[in-house]
Amino acid sequence: VERTKKSRQMSLYNKRQEDLGGLSLEQRKAQVTAAWERRDTPRAFVRSLEDMGYILSTGNRDYVLVDRHGHMNSLPKLIDDKKVRTKEVREFLAQDFPKDSLPSVDEARALAAAHRAAMELFSKSEERAAREAKEQQRREELQRKQQPRRQAVELEAMALTERQRHVRHQHSDQ
Repeated sequence: VERTKKSRQMSLYNKRQEDLGGLSLEQRKAQVTAAWERRDTPRAFVRSLEDMGYILSTGNRDYVLVDRHGHMNSLPKLIDDKKVRTKEVREFLAQDFPKDSLPSVDEARALAAAHRAAMELFSKSEERAAREAKEQQRREELQRKQQPRRQAVELEAMALTERQRHVRHQHSDQ
């Protein structure tokens, strides 16, 4: 019995990529294929890949994409068009992005890890700023609510201070 591609079980590598990145292999292929179909220049194509979170690098194959989580896939294999051959992808990218000018997969993974760390730090900073703003807003609201009560207590304290000063003055006169 011949098994079709769609009925094959997902590899653990692809499952891990999907779990971390949130995109299935089909969705990644659809993204990269769409970018390939609307390409006009190699730089524009690579820029659109970067906008999707991929780093163009080189490894055992000439052109490899490394995602934000450090997972890699061969670029030609992510282009879901049977007419597109690896040779065509190489020829398209070779002039602007020669293989020796690209980072290795390990370097791209390091870049992705640094980017991920920066994004996490930014996210934590944003969360902290939101929490602090909410806390500040809560404090201001409490101050507004307590203002009438505080005014009454302050007036009472001033009256008491005045009475005490007056009594002290009377005792000093005697």
